[in-house]
This record gives sequence, C-alpha cells and structure tokens, in this order.
Amino acid sequence: ENAFTSYYIVGLKLNWNVFDWNSNKKQRQTLDYTKELIDNQEEVFKLNINTALNEQLKDIETLESTIEIDKQLMALQQEVVHTSESQLKNGVTTTSEYITELTKLYEAENVFNQHKTQLELAKANYNTLKGDTK
Repeated sequence: ENAFTSYYIVGLKLNWNVFDWNSNKKQRQTLDYTKELIDNQEEVFKLNINTALNEQLKDIETLESTIEIDKQLMALQQEVVHTSESQLKNGVTTTSEYITELTKLYEAENVFNQHKTQLELAKANYNTLKGDTK
C-alpha cells in the first residue's frame, strides 16, 4: 500500500522533586545573606554621604570666613593705594612703589574672586551630594 496516512505523537513531561535536599532552605539563606549585604552597603553609603556633606559644610564655613577676611584685606589695601597715590602726587614716593601697591590690591581682588568661586563650587558640591538640583 502506497498511501499516506496521518501520524500523531503526544507526549507529557512531568517533573516533580519529591526531595529537594534543602535547596529551598539554602536559597532562603542566600537571599537573607544578600539582603543583609545590601543593607550594610546602604548604611556605608549613607555614612559616606553624611561624612562628605559634613566636609563640604566645613569647607563652606571656612570659605565664608576667608571671604570676610579678604574683604577686610582689600579695604586695607585700598587705603594703602590711596595713601601711596597721595604720596606719589606730592613726590614722596616713586611710581614703582605706587604700582607695587596697586598690584597688591589687584592680587587681593583676584584672591577674593577665587575664594568666591570656590565657595560657589563648594555649595554646588554640597547640593549635589544632598540630592538637590537647584
């Protein structure tokens, strides 16, 4: 007979572990250890962030006090420049001495501006660490 006939195969697979040999217990232990590890890492992260925030606050306070000192130095140097300018007009001092005092004033202003920039950077770093995006 040379005719084609239909042919079917049906299968069923059943997998049942009667004894899991404590694999569920081991998996639970592994999950507990992993959870504990993650909790510890979270605590370390929070501690590191708080330490960094405290350092930034200290830097901010230091820079703020430094800026106040810079303002006083600039005011004093401005007085020295005015005095030197008067002395130059009266022929008591030389142009070189006047330019030296004027240069010191410009240097004091540059240091003041540098400290202001550092203060803004420290504030930005603090806000970044804190999570503020303002």
